[in-house]
Amino acid sequence: MTLTYTADDLPRWFDAPTRQRAEHCLAGVHQVEQDGARITARVQGTAAHPYRVTITLAPATGSRPGALRAECTARWATTASMPRRC
Repeated sequence: MTLTYTADDLPRWFDAPTRQRAEHCLAGVHQVEQDGARITARVQGTAAHPYRVTITLAPATGSRPGALRAECTARWATTASMPRRC
């Protein structure tokens, strides 16, 4: 099964203020790879070296909403902080 996600899917995982705050981060995202529901990328933030971000998206099924799990190699990263920081 091939999963395809578009910008239309983002509101299921992030509210509008979070999406607006993330807009400035897009220029730092490089080497994006997708493997099914897993998306990985190198992200250059304010640190000297880029960090790797892995996001796994689970599609909604029936009445159950989709889920998002994020992992990051940055020292500050927690799953709760992922949508709020670059």
